[in-house]
Amino acid sequence: MFHSNDAGLNWLQVFSAPGGVLPSYLSSAVPFFADAQTGYFAYGPGFIIKTTDAGVSWFQVSSGSGNSINDMDRFVNGDIIAVGENGTILKKANGSSRWSIQTSVTQTNFKAIQVIGSSDAVAVDDAGKIFISTDGGINWSGASSTPQDLLTAEDLDFTTLQDGWVIGQGYTSGALYHTTNGGSSWNAVPDFMGYYNSLDVQGSNIWATNITGLYYRSTDNGNTWIEGSLPGQPY
Repeated sequence: MFHSNDAGLNWLQVFSAPGGVLPSYLSSAVPFFADAQTGYFAYGPGFIIKTTDAGVSWFQVSSGSGNSINDMDRFVNGDIIAVGENGTILKKANGSSRWSIQTSVTQTNFKAIQVIGSSDAVAVDDAGKIFISTDGGINWSGASSTPQDLLTAEDLDFTTLQDGWVIGQGYTSGALYHTTNGGSSWNAVPDFMGYYNSLDVQGSNIWATNITGLYYRSTDNGNTWIEGSLPGQPY
């Protein structure tokens, strides 16, 4: 883990993983901050590290699980929910230091989760199947279909429980898919092939990054795209 206090001009390593366990270079996981001072980052077999000083220093905390945690998000009430491999769902109540394992509806690997509103959440597994919760992550229901020809999903971004996007690896129909009915059916973005690991949607603006270091931006809800290159090399 590295920290910068000058807008990214210089970086200082502030945490080194014990035993040399590192996140995959394909991972789109980023540190998640519950507030300005308190943040978390999850990786490897159940590892979660925490900061209480805005990322200046980090220490390891127990997740209660031996499965890799791939993503996390925060509910309006301050509760944090995390997902990972083998259907792992963890939750931490606001003000508590304890992570509790939640009952899951799948044994597949969750790749990403997004909280929408006060108690709704959407998660995606590596096959691209969407799971929806409307009660703060206690109960989940799975969508009836997955994106056609998507080899593996890596990230998602939903604006409502019905309208959202999933991105990942695909070379036949596509790698980026859009649903307007909660994952019951999917539409592939034409000519969007390859391996992508992150996605962000803000209104009609969409950003997607490819593992080769290329990024794509749309300003018209995915109808047209502009290609660019990120600085440096991805690996």
